[in-house]
Amino acid sequence: MEIMISAIFMCLFLLIFSLILFHAFYKQQLRKKEEQIHTLKESVTDLQIKLKDKEKRKAFRVKLFEQECHFELLESGNQPLGNLKNKKGTGQINDISRTGLQISCTLDLPVRKQIFLQIYFVIDGEPFSLKGRIVRKEELINHVIYGIEFVDLHQRDQQKLHRLIQRLEIERRKNAE
Repeated sequence: MEIMISAIFMCLFLLIFSLILFHAFYKQQLRKKEEQIHTLKESVTDLQIKLKDKEKRKAFRVKLFEQECHFELLESGNQPLGNLKNKKGTGQINDISRTGLQISCTLDLPVRKQIFLQIYFVIDGEPFSLKGRIVRKEELINHVIYGIEFVDLHQRDQQKLHRLIQRLEIERRKNAE
């Protein structure tokens, strides 16, 4: 009888011990899965932020290297330009899209005045004369970078620019292969 009771206690002990081990194992597995879910949620959040950043750009941009441009200050949206009106300058186009471009130059302009300018450049033998508005400014040590949004762009100029950008991107991809 004592042996039987000892065997029952031993079986109960083993059963409880096994349940505790299984519980600990599954709890550990659950913790790992929760960590994976947390990591995936962070990844999704990061991707959503990146997608929103990409969506801020309305158009595909093509990098240009040492593409010269000329510009002339036309007007300011809310304040007179004074001695800056009709001022001319030169710069380098860093990138271009069908909606705008980025240039770097040494001329430091007051962008809070909503400055409009006429930009002249030739890419692949095609001349352009487009009106733009400075929307962003980044000051570096020896030059300034401006983000310029095209305004009052004629449909034919936009199509011409779009075809040019597509052609430049196709050439860039061919050269990369």
